[in-house]
Amino acid sequence: MPKPAPFATSETFQKVISGMQNDNISLVIKNDKLLCTFGERYKLKQSHDANRYGYVRGKLRELAQLHLEMCKLFI
Repeated sequence: MPKPAPFATSETFQKVISGMQNDNISLVIKNDKLLCTFGERYKLKQSHDANRYGYVRGKLRELAQLHLEMCKLFI
């Protein structure tokens, strides 16, 4: 069973995260408090429809990619 993300609090958001590929980007999302908070709130703004999980995942991946690129520039 996959290890839950440390900052994802709701069960619904855990389902969103659990459907992600295991790669660097998903690791950034799971371990970043701000991205998890954004994802939980964004999921609430979307409906509780499971079909929207992929859309929320996509937005989170975009933000995580931006985060990684910004880290490369400033570190």
